[in-house]
Amino acid sequence: MWKNDRLTHAAEWLLDVIYPPRCPYCGRVLATGERTCSTCSVDRWRISGPRCLRCGRNKRDCTCSSGHPKYYQALAAPFYFGGEIRSAIYRLKREYSPIRGLSDEMCAIFDSTYAGIPFDWVTSVPLSAKKRRERGFNQAQELARRISIHTGVPYRDLLFKRMETQVQHHLTAEERRANVLGAYELCPGAPVAGKRILLIDDVFTTGSTVTECAKMIMFGGAESVHILCAAITLPVKKEYRVDKRE
Repeated sequence: MWKNDRLTHAAEWLLDVIYPPRCPYCGRVLATGERTCSTCSVDRWRISGPRCLRCGRNKRDCTCSSGHPKYYQALAAPFYFGGEIRSAIYRLKREYSPIRGLSDEMCAIFDSTYAGIPFDWVTSVPLSAKKRRERGFNQAQELARRISIHTGVPYRDLLFKRMETQVQHHLTAEERRANVLGAYELCPGAPVAGKRILLIDDVFTTGSTVTECAKMIMFGGAESVHILCAAITLPVKKEYRVDKRE
């Protein structure tokens, strides 16, 4: 365990004494020392190996063609987006409490998937200035900061969102790609040339957002971009729907 991990856990213990800890998945108040409540079971949403590094899913759920995306080298996440995980992600956009549980799971996946890669920077998908003011924090940035502490790889804001975009939830894959086209830029002087970047987001749906962000980082001369998210959506196939796992 990294030294910074110990400092983080000590600070969180103090916060737990002052503010009752809550289950990251349902929000219920926990007893001291508990990390999740007894009613939440997330293992059915856990992505187990073998994994496809292109889409991050278990290979039985993979619908990828051969080859890797043009702008990032691999994608990894601990969970599929459903059930208690979906609930945690939705709460994550309104409150800080799911950050600890989700980031701990992401750190475990980092250790099993990316630990051998000498990353130079951890960064995150940015929010627009308006959305940041409304929300009070950027959930992807908060996840990324905890992953930075765990890994010892420094965190840096490398991107900014230059314009407002439509909410992505109800858009088609093609509409999502058009919606984010040109929305992100490198921060002035961002030191990405020749660097290996770990890019963090909360959920991967069609990949439009992280692909656009990775594209801008690669256009800046980065050596590589790898993606780490809290959750990945399951592909919609005729033989099953995501809600069959709930």
